[in-house]
Amino acid sequence: MDFFKELRIYTEEFKKHWLGYLMLFLSLDLLNQFIVIPFFHYITTFILQASAIPFVSYQNVVTIITTHTFIFIILIIELLFLLVVIYAQFAYLLHGIHDICNDSFTLKHSFIQTWQNIKKIRLSSLLLLSIYFLLIVPFADIVFRTPLLAKIQIPEFILDYMTRTPILLTILLVFYVIVFFLGVRLLFTLPLMIFE
Repeated sequence: MDFFKELRIYTEEFKKHWLGYLMLFLSLDLLNQFIVIPFFHYITTFILQASAIPFVSYQNVVTIITTHTFIFIILIIELLFLLVVIYAQFAYLLHGIHDICNDSFTLKHSFIQTWQNIKKIRLSSLLLLSIYFLLIVPFADIVFRTPLLAKIQIPEFILDYMTRTPILLTILLVFYVIVFFLGVRLLFTLPLMIFE
């Protein structure tokens, strides 16, 4: 019975603030579709074309590291910047939801709070963020869906190879159990980083 009571309370809360939630998610989606994704696409395309690298894949990553070391470093810096952008989006979303629940939501205030979070990021935080996103991404799609994380997944050919023999399948299952355990343990790390 408590479940239905809570569901009714949250439904009423959502009805009161539906416009705020719509503004929050719509602004995040528009930012992704028209600014963030085109920006990263343009930068990556420019870097790869300028260095005559047709594409980046698992097959040519060693060649890129050995023959185009400077380009590899630039791509790593771009990846770190992408992590900061994903962190900023998550912070914006959490601050927005928090402000909506407290009847104090404005886009400007959410952007200011997000900027304050970005200024606190250090190099050690980026390392933690990269590990966090690698562990959380398989489960994050349930709660926080963004086109920036959509392409991060284990390639199909690796999954196909890992399911060919019982030993490899066992290794894959153990890997998933460990990632699941660590993912659940770290689930609230990022929200705590944002609100502290």
